[in-house]
Amino acid sequence: MQHFHPAAASSLTQIILRSLIASSAPSPFTDDLTQKDLERCYLPFAANTGSISDNAKVSLCVETLMRLLQRACGLDWNDGRLQEAVERGIEAREKKATKAGKGR
Repeated sequence: MQHFHPAAASSLTQIILRSLIASSAPSPFTDDLTQKDLERCYLPFAANTGSISDNAKVSLCVETLMRLLQRACGLDWNDGRLQEAVERGIEAREKKATKAGKGR
């Protein structure tokens, strides 16, 4: 089985994620993913719809980016910002998907 180069996998995942994520999420300055970009642009956001499947796709994309970044250069959990961004994103996606599922 042939795999994507990590940089290509990161770029592809970011393209997919940008099509799914809330429009309020800022865009990273470059395609070279950093932990700050992950914390600021991807982790704390829900999908742009209330769809359970779209929010699950966002979760899978951010997990993929975290794994790629961990393998490439490691993640720094010591300052708490990464953990906070992860938790905010989980809550945002759960709230958005739950809210959409209740009334429809």
